[in-house]
Amino acid sequence: MRISKVGGRASPISLRVRKALRYVSITTLLFALTVLNSVQMMPLYYDQEAVRLQDVMRQKFENESHIDASSTRQEQSNSQHFVSTSKPSVVTLLRLDWTNQVPQSPLARRIQQHQMDCSLPLGNFKFRNRFGLGSDLHVWSQAMCNAMHFGVRIRTVWDWLWMDQQSCQSIIIEENKKTKRTLGSPLQCYFPRAELQCPSDSEIVLEHPIFDSALFNISGGRRQGTVNWDCSSILSSESGDGNEMQRRFQFQEAGMEFLFGQISQHVVEEANRQHFLVFGSGNTSQTTTPNDLITVHIRWGDKKREMKLLQIQQYLNAIDQLVQGRPRPVVNVFLATEDPEAVQQFQQQAPTDWKIYIDQFYTELLPHRNGNEYNGVPKAATALEGRMGTIALGSLLVALEANEFVITTESNWSRLLNELRKSIVDPTCHGCTKVMDLKPIQSI
Repeated sequence: MRISKVGGRASPISLRVRKALRYVSITTLLFALTVLNSVQMMPLYYDQEAVRLQDVMRQKFENESHIDASSTRQEQSNSQHFVSTSKPSVVTLLRLDWTNQVPQSPLARRIQQHQMDCSLPLGNFKFRNRFGLGSDLHVWSQAMCNAMHFGVRIRTVWDWLWMDQQSCQSIIIEENKKTKRTLGSPLQCYFPRAELQCPSDSEIVLEHPIFDSALFNISGGRRQGTVNWDCSSILSSESGDGNEMQRRFQFQEAGMEFLFGQISQHVVEEANRQHFLVFGSGNTSQTTTPNDLITVHIRWGDKKREMKLLQIQQYLNAIDQLVQGRPRPVVNVFLATEDPEAVQQFQQQAPTDWKIYIDQFYTELLPHRNGNEYNGVPKAATALEGRMGTIALGSLLVALEANEFVITTESNWSRLLNELRKSIVDPTCHGCTKVMDLKPIQSI
């Protein structure tokens, strides 16, 4: 291992590198040993700075929500929520332990096996840093398919505008006061077991900390992060029946199942914070998910450049169809959107006896919006040093608390919701979910 020296001593940058690599290597080694011994793996954090940060976030959550940790561990008779057994322990209001889901589909398991095959070399992938979080994750899944085709393990390099620089300080090194670089993979901020799972990876990270032409380029020879589907052999052999487009959809769904099966603890803590703010209403006796919750995702804003936007009445009609013939005292809607106009119109046109819960992502993005500027949300994410990534993923987990969904899968975020509903939520709750897709995607 080569360490740069300044005056005969390791430079501050090198010390940060060694610290972060020690975290990566210990975690990956323990993960490999756990798999070999068929022991269920819980998230482990050995970096002291990361542990300190998690403690601060946990304390903030408890202070803001005024929830007594011991009382929230009691079983909720009207919900499927439980307390996570992951370490470090955190009170959770969510029904699933998103830090420790085992891949169910054969294709998701195949992706996991591929990324843990230490006989395979690494290949570079770089995000374009121009588009939404849902779009980026779907492009990553395309790159994953290409990596399997070319026989390399995917490693995301360089920086990513959606990486939360505050919550993921342990994988950032500062070259100077103005320049920061991600060590390892920015994807590890949210999905710690998606990449770099082999003991030797730490040495490779040190040798190639950024996009390096010496390593295989999964992005098809282009550095901008654009990715084609160059994996027909994988799609035909691994993705099952259907035509080419259907197999692409199946692979993307499996890729999201793989990623979201093991989410970072700080994302779960963020989801807990949002869950209380959205559903708690200052009353600690109402911190469980409302019964029969319906998540409605309205993608307006700059999406009008890419598709014809649906009218609010179409969403309301879909909700009416879902609740038709069912005796329920109130209709509970979780409104997921980033557009103030969509919120206003929905609240004005919805029946007055519906209970509407507004997405916390919308609330916290609002001061940073610049109208319906194209790619305005990614620009806000950049300005806020990636904090919007954590908020968006926390919002996604809250949205997945519903059993019924009204979506438009021409939107990447709606499609992501549906993929996780089908691959993780529905199998866990034994088919409890339903969906109405008002604008199905035709091709990718």
